[in-house]
Amino acid sequence: MEKVERDTPEIVVLNSGHKMPVVGLGCAAHPSPPFDQLVSTFNDAMEIGYRQFDTAACYGTEVAFGKAVAKALEIGLIKSRDELLSLVNVIDADRFAQFSMISTAIDSYLLVSKLKHGSN
Repeated sequence: MEKVERDTPEIVVLNSGHKMPVVGLGCAAHPSPPFDQLVSTFNDAMEIGYRQFDTAACYGTEVAFGKAVAKALEIGLIKSRDELLSLVNVIDADRFAQFSMISTAIDSYLLVSKLKHGSN
C-alpha cells in the first residue's frame, strides 16, 4: 500500500499569535476511571507529545488534569505550563451571557484544577 503524504499542519497560529496544536486529547471520561489512572493517562499523553487538552468542569477531570500538569513539571515531561493548551469548554452558554460570567466560570475551573493562566 502506498504511503499517502498529508499536508496537515501540526500547529496553527491563532489571531492572537498563540500556537495551537491541531490534535488534542479530550478529557471527558464516563464512567470516570480512578483518579490515579486519570493522572497517569494525562501524563502518558504528554509523554507521547499531546499538548492540547479539551477540558470542561462538567467532565469532572479537572483536578486530575491539574495534578498531571504538576507531575509533568516535576518529572520533566514539560518545562513550563505554557507548553500546554487547555481548552476550557463553558457548557450552558445561555447562563453565561455576559463575558464577566464566562470569565468567572474559567477562573473557577483554573482554581479547581490548581492551574493559573500563564503560570509555569
